[in-house]
Amino acid sequence: MSRERVTIVMAARNEGRRIGPTVESLLRQTRLPDEVVLADARSTDDTVARVRQFEGRGVAVRVVGNDSLFAGGGRNAATRAAAYDLIVNMDAGNIAEPDWLENMVAPFERDPALEMVGGLFSPVAETQFEQAAAAVCYTIDCILPTMAHSEIEPLIPADFVPGGMCMAYRKQLWERCGGFSEWARKGQDRLFGYRARRVDGRLGVALDARVRHHMSSSISSLVKRQFYYDLWGARLCLPGMQWRLAAVYVAGGLLLILSFLSPWLAPAVLMGGVAFTCVRAWRRLHRVSKATTTRFGLRDHLLAVVILFVYDVSGLLGRLLGALDRLLRPRWRRQLTAYLERGE
Repeated sequence: MSRERVTIVMAARNEGRRIGPTVESLLRQTRLPDEVVLADARSTDDTVARVRQFEGRGVAVRVVGNDSLFAGGGRNAATRAAAYDLIVNMDAGNIAEPDWLENMVAPFERDPALEMVGGLFSPVAETQFEQAAAAVCYTIDCILPTMAHSEIEPLIPADFVPGGMCMAYRKQLWERCGGFSEWARKGQDRLFGYRARRVDGRLGVALDARVRHHMSSSISSLVKRQFYYDLWGARLCLPGMQWRLAAVYVAGGLLLILSFLSPWLAPAVLMGGVAFTCVRAWRRLHRVSKATTTRFGLRDHLLAVVILFVYDVSGLLGRLLGALDRLLRPRWRRQLTAYLERGE
């Protein structure tokens, strides 16, 4: 196997609070990167200053500008500035496991014809809220570290595309795809994966490459994150919210409206809705607790119900508004078609 030279790229904006531990984790890898390039989207905090503190630590660390402000433009700017052919992408604010880069690069060294690889992630959950939110919203990702390859492989869909937080690609593939879309605020990493499939890129999965993804730390940040993910997911026709779950919420809403005509129906509908959410939330807590060392008390169980309801509703609203926006504004369809078919 020939040793690949690697550039790690990141897009960031106002990540001063988290960027230090991210870069630190990259400089403690079992296999060091050859350089790190951060594309900064006009941060108004000390993001750039914190990154530059790592210059002279044995790995070249550079900062370039990202005038597009969105992550897609940042990934393009950093990839364009990269000195090496193999690009490994990571989200600012996340933490790389010590052998992450080694495991991301190994598939390319074993198979030089490979053009793109995706890794996995698990949540970073420090507070009580974050632990409950991780178990409820990212149940499978919480227990991935306890699962064998034979258990993980059936969970990976045939049309798997990597997420931006743990993705590697060759520069030639990026050029062939036309880069990342710079008009999509969310979801451009998955669009890039679908575009790579359109141009017959060879994709793979690195099951042992893991990053730790920071969780939303409050209800408001959880709502904002999920709403915008699903809003853009609907605009871009990306898979997301389960329609069966959406049908349950719609049916519950209709029954609640009808309950104004029959007051006795309202308590039954509300109790049924609460029971439905409780069962789903508590099953997820139990699954995570059974597979890991995390234990959840009464307060966690009550918090999990609120978190799951808020998570569901914010995602449904995002999907609904995104679908309406896509229907009423044809430019989303035109831009999506232009990117997937021509890389524009």
